[in-house]
Amino acid sequence: MIFGTRFFLFLCLFFLSFVTEAIADDNLSAKLTVLYQNYNQKIQSYTETYNNDDLIQPIISYGILLYSKNKILQRTQSNPSHQKITFKDGMITIQENKGKMYVFMEDYEDLKLIFDTIDGILGGDLLKLKNNFSTEFFNKKDKYLWQMRLKKSTETYPIITIEGQKKIINTITILQENNDIRTITIKNN
Repeated sequence: MIFGTRFFLFLCLFFLSFVTEAIADDNLSAKLTVLYQNYNQKIQSYTETYNNDDLIQPIISYGILLYSKNKILQRTQSNPSHQKITFKDGMITIQENKGKMYVFMEDYEDLKLIFDTIDGILGGDLLKLKNNFSTEFFNKKDKYLWQMRLKKSTETYPIITIEGQKKIINTITILQENNDIRTITIKNN
């Protein structure tokens, strides 16, 4: 399910790019709530590199990520082709040159799992996060290193490694079961 994998990765990138400071803090629930209240419109630029055994060279895409306080998530890819993916009120809208496609969250259990996780993070509900992911956190000098795994199996069951410095995430690397690798580099504005 290519759509599910790409959107899953987009969501992971999205929620992680907003919560780095909060996850490293002891008073996590309060920090997550404050973090949610502070993000009316948060925009991050990104570059994504995708590689697998069948490709001669990696596919590189870039664009922006937007989170608004009223729980609208949006990824706008500007290269190699224009694509906008929006989540609002349980519906995903995918807009490309060819038109729009609508997907209901209830039809995709693995995507619903990710949105439940995002709601858990932004709403300060740690139980939702702990129910969905196992997370390891390491502090090496000024860098944070996280490794997250979904507890419930999905079609792709990715391993996600996040690297950053202090409060900023710089790189997210995803290794999927089929050995496809995605590396997402965030330009912190």
